[in-house]
Amino acid sequence: MRPSVALAVAGAVVAALVVALVVLMGRADSSGEAPTLSGALLSTASSFEPRAHLFGEPVTARLDVTFDSTRVEPDSVQATPRFDPYTIASRSESRESVGGITRVRTEYVLECLTRKCLAPKSGFLEVPRSRVEYKPRALRDPLIASVDWPPVRTASRVGVKELEGLELLADVRDLPPVSYRVAPSTVSAVGYGLAVLLGIAGLVLLARALALPTLVASALARRRARLSPLQRALNLVKRSTERGERADSRRALERLAVELRQTEEPGLARTATRLAWRRSDPSGSTVDPLFDEVERVIAEEAR
Repeated sequence: MRPSVALAVAGAVVAALVVALVVLMGRADSSGEAPTLSGALLSTASSFEPRAHLFGEPVTARLDVTFDSTRVEPDSVQATPRFDPYTIASRSESRESVGGITRVRTEYVLECLTRKCLAPKSGFLEVPRSRVEYKPRALRDPLIASVDWPPVRTASRVGVKELEGLELLADVRDLPPVSYRVAPSTVSAVGYGLAVLLGIAGLVLLARALALPTLVASALARRRARLSPLQRALNLVKRSTERGERADSRRALERLAVELRQTEEPGLARTATRLAWRRSDPSGSTVDPLFDEVERVIAEEAR
C-alpha cells in the first residue's frame, strides 16, 4: 500500500472515531444514562432533590417510568402521583427512546407553606404512594404499578437558641360596656305591637276577601228557616224573658199559645195564655216548666 493511501485511511479512521466520540458525548450530556430494562415490561424510579430542605423551600420530585414500547402501548402510560402535604407548583416531562426501550421522566416542583409541612419530631415527611397505569399490548385490561417515594427530611428555620429569651407579649384590656342606639325593650315592644297590628290587618283583609259578614248572615238565615214556627215562638219567649222585657214576654207567650193550639197539646196552650195575662210578670221560675214541656213536644215532632 502506498504511504499516501495508508495515511488517508488512517485519517478517515481517526475522523470517524472523533465523530463517534462527539456524538456519544452529546448524548451523554443531553440525556444522561441510556434507558435500560432488564426483562420486565415496566420499571419505575423516584427521587427528591434536595433530600433535605428547610421549611418553605421548593423541592423537585423526579419520577422515571421505563417501559418496553414494543410490548406496552406508550400512550397508555399514565402516572397519578400525590405529594400531600406538598402542592405541585409546576410540572415538566421528557421522553427518551433507545431501541424499543422508552423512558418518561416527569419532574414536579413542590412547595408547602402550611402547618402540615412543619418539621415533625422524626424530622422526615412521607408522601403517599403513587400509581402508574399502563396497558400491555398482549392484554385487554390495563395494569397498575405502585411507586414508593423516599422520605424527605425537613427542618425548621428557627433553632432552639433563637427561641431562648423570647417572651410572649400580651395586653389585657377590659371591653367597654355594651351600648345600643335604641333600648332592646323598646325594640321588642315596637316589634310585638307591629306584629299584632299586622295580624289584625291580615284578618280584616281575609274577612273582606271571604265576605264573612255575608256568610254569617246567610248561615243565620238558613238556620232560622230550618226552625219550625213553634221553635221560633219558644226562642222568642226565652229571649224576652231573659232580657226582662215584660210587655214583649207577654206577647211572646201569647204567640207561643197560638202555635201550641195547632198541636195536640191544648193544655200547654192554656198554660201559656194564663202566664201571658197573669198579674205578675213572667219570670224564669214561672216559665221554665213550660219551656221543658214545649221542648218535649218539639222533640216528638222532629222524630
